[in-house]
Amino acid sequence: MTDPQGQFEQFIEHLGAISGQDFPINNNACSLINGQDEVAAVIELPEGSDLLVIHSMVARLPADPAVQQARALQLLTLNSCPEKLRGAWFSIDDEGYGIYLMISSPIGNLTTVSFEHLLFNYLELADNLKLELAEEELELIPRPPVVGLQV
Repeated sequence: MTDPQGQFEQFIEHLGAISGQDFPINNNACSLINGQDEVAAVIELPEGSDLLVIHSMVARLPADPAVQQARALQLLTLNSCPEKLRGAWFSIDDEGYGIYLMISSPIGNLTTVSFEHLLFNYLELADNLKLELAEEELELIPRPPVVGLQV
């Protein structure tokens, strides 16, 4: 049986082998960059842990306090919808700027195949939720009244 750190390194090496890219590990984390040069996800094995964590920012937290509160309540509600989030959950960063999608699994329960499935399903879910949250954000932005022509 491989130790968690060794298994983490094997998974990242495997990811590099199937993608043809190099994924450096820094501070027990590996960032995946998408085609727009943005962080698509961070794969992390926290120090001294056997829990593999995958996370990424899916939206910025709105600046307006009322909209922030509405968004926070919405995220809490969505966190209780496993059929939609497929085992993932939302979190807000310590500074309150970003909304993150997170998922985790004990690394000892994963094989290279199940790691691939976990990661690729997560990336698809994160992309879909980014789009949904962006569309909802547009609906929350107050619009100026429409001024019409008077005859």
